[in-house]
Order: sequence, then C-alpha cells, then structure tokens
Amino acid sequence: MSPTPRTLAQPVRAPRRALTLAALVVAGSASGLACAARQPLPPEQSADETFADPRCAPVRGYTGDAMEPFVTRDGRYLLFNSSNAPGAQTDLQVARIDGDLAFTYRGPLTSANSTALDGVPTVAADGTLFFISSRSYATTGATVYTAHFANGTTDAPVLVAGMPREPGIVLFDVEVSADGQRLYYARGVFGNGSGPTAAELRVAVRRGNTFVPD
Repeated sequence: MSPTPRTLAQPVRAPRRALTLAALVVAGSASGLACAARQPLPPEQSADETFADPRCAPVRGYTGDAMEPFVTRDGRYLLFNSSNAPGAQTDLQVARIDGDLAFTYRGPLTSANSTALDGVPTVAADGTLFFISSRSYATTGATVYTAHFANGTTDAPVLVAGMPREPGIVLFDVEVSADGQRLYYARGVFGNGSGPTAAELRVAVRRGNTFVPD
C-alpha cells in the first residue's frame, strides 16, 4: 500500500547545528508563549548539558504550530513548517530574524508549497533549499525537492536527481551540509500503518547535478 501524504506526518529529526535556535523552543504565537518548566531528572540520571537554557522564541504575527525550525546560514531567516497533524495542511513558512530570539512572520513560502505535505526545510550556504514533499510520491516514488532560496522567497522546486526510489520506501526527512555536498536523510519502510515500521539515517554525496547514496 503506497503511503498517503499523512504517512509523512511524524518525521524523525537529526540534531540541528548549534546556531541561535540550537538551545531554544520555537513557539508559534502572536503574543508569545510561556516556556514550560524543566522537569528534574531522576537521581540515577545525569543531565546532558551539551544544550542548555532553553528559551521560548515566539514568531510575531504567527498563531499556528511552528515545527522543524531551520535558521539560514546567513542568520537572516527562520524557516519552518506548520502543523503536520492528521487533516492539517502542512506548508513551509518563513520568518525574518530581527535579533536574538526576535522573529517576525513573513508568511508561507508560497512558491515551494503545494496542496500536499511540504516540510522539513534545510538550506546550504549558497541558498540551495531542500525539503520534503509528498506531492508526487504516488507517481514518482520521490519526496526530496530542491529550490533556490533568496530574500525570503524561492523559485519553482524540482525533484532532487539521484535520490533512491524504492517501492514501499519513503524518504521522510532531509538535512544538507553547509557546503551543499552531502544530504543526510531518513529512509523509512512503510506498510499499512501511519508510520514507518523501520527507519535509518543515510547519506548521499553530490556528483555534479545529482546526489548519489553513499
């Protein structure tokens, strides 16, 4: 059974790089949301302080859920997707970064969005955007798209050439290296349920205009 767009509703994310958002929670709210208190660890567990002092980061002018945050490498924009709950329209969104923990919503990333699920944005230093979309999975078996991101907008997205297409397999998460030479992606095995029965992280390396699984 081919996965439906909602099959991609619960992506497993690899850790983001240590930029402004590495130690905070993005909260979609026009007025700001209070951060929940951190719960103490059981005595037998030690705290991992690699990332510490999480703080709320409300996106001014945005009232929905803000998921899968990505800060562009020039520090100018926050990209994220809206809710991927069943029945929701999941779209890529963009906000301007006005300072430390100051984000102003600019709107949906219209040129990249479709009527299907569009999410998990990641951008290389040269502005090449990669994201996941289920728009053509039924006919192509592919989900990884790319476009050029500049000044808060994109051109028309196209499928990333070279990424594997296998029956019953969905690539449901993606991250690009800063130099744009590697894609890290999640390969999920899907059956009749709403989520993968197995998943693993893999790497693809750029070869000219295509990416070849390593």
